[in-house]
Amino acid sequence: MSRLELLSNRERAVLLRMMEGLTVREIAHVEYVSVETVRSQVRSILLKTGKKTQLSVVVYAYGQCWPGDLSEHVRDVILAKPLEVAAFGG
Repeated sequence: MSRLELLSNRERAVLLRMMEGLTVREIAHVEYVSVETVRSQVRSILLKTGKKTQLSVVVYAYGQCWPGDLSEHVRDVILAKPLEVAAFGG
């Protein structure tokens, strides 16, 4: 079992956003949550995967071929919101 299977749906959404290259602030904006909430979710992702940095968990996820054969529809359900970072002006 991959450590990534331990992640909640919200943590999976944050990890997917991290894999897209978004910053914590950008993730907070597109997910309509506070920066501190995202930081808490990132800490939980790091703890559950045993990684020390955001970069290392992203590399780990790619190395595990995560999310694998996740269809676009399922990915959209997990993310639940469109990516609108360009409007953020970050």
